[in-house]
Amino acid sequence: MCQAFFLPTQIVPCPLIRDADGLAMSSRNARLSPAERALAPSFYKILSTATTAADAREQLEKSGFVVDYVEDHALRRYGAVRLGATRLIDNVAR
Repeated sequence: MCQAFFLPTQIVPCPLIRDADGLAMSSRNARLSPAERALAPSFYKILSTATTAADAREQLEKSGFVVDYVEDHALRRYGAVRLGATRLIDNVAR
C-alpha cells in the first residue's frame, strides 16, 4: 500500500514484548477478568507447543478459548482467540 501511494516508508521490525508469564503485552489485557487473565498465558503456551495448527485449535477450545483462527505460514504460527469479550492475537516461531 505504501508503494502504491508512493509514501516514503521504512518498516522496522521489533521483538514482541511478553509479560513474565508469556502473554503478549497489550492494552487489551486490562479488559480481562482475573480468571481470564489467569487463563490467557496458556494461549501462548499452546501455540508454541502444539504439533499442528489443528492440534492447537483443539487444545485452545478445550481450555475455554473461542478460536477465531490458528494458521501455520512459513515458519510461524498465527492465532486469534476470544476470552470473554476480549480478543487476543499472537504469533510464534514454529
